[in-house]
Amino acid sequence: MAANKKTARALRLTQFGTVEPDSVKTIVLYDRKTGRIVHTHTVACFNGASAPTKAALEKRATAVAKECGHAVSRTACLHVAGDGGLKPGVLQKVDTKKLVIVAADGAPKKKRKKKRKKRPAR
Repeated sequence: MAANKKTARALRLTQFGTVEPDSVKTIVLYDRKTGRIVHTHTVACFNGASAPTKAALEKRATAVAKECGHAVSRTACLHVAGDGGLKPGVLQKVDTKKLVIVAADGAPKKKRKKKRKKRPAR
């Protein structure tokens, strides 16, 4: 199964060139009630590697989230292909009814540069 070229991450190896993964999967741990994303876990499978089962991916993602100090008792897992549309630096959440990633309400807007006050001439 070839990975989507848009979402696949290439591994650059000095001696061998660029290696494209066969598949990239992301598991999103989110709060079941609010949809707040608690943790994301991405796995890339390369040629010859066996892909882990969904249960194994969920178990590993939950374990890593726990190691990072996240409370995982009220979370659920959402499996997405590639990066699942996650955007770095953008506040997102899971729509708990549709089970898709959406922009979160109250997402921070771009910071405006503060205008500097002019100093009085000396």
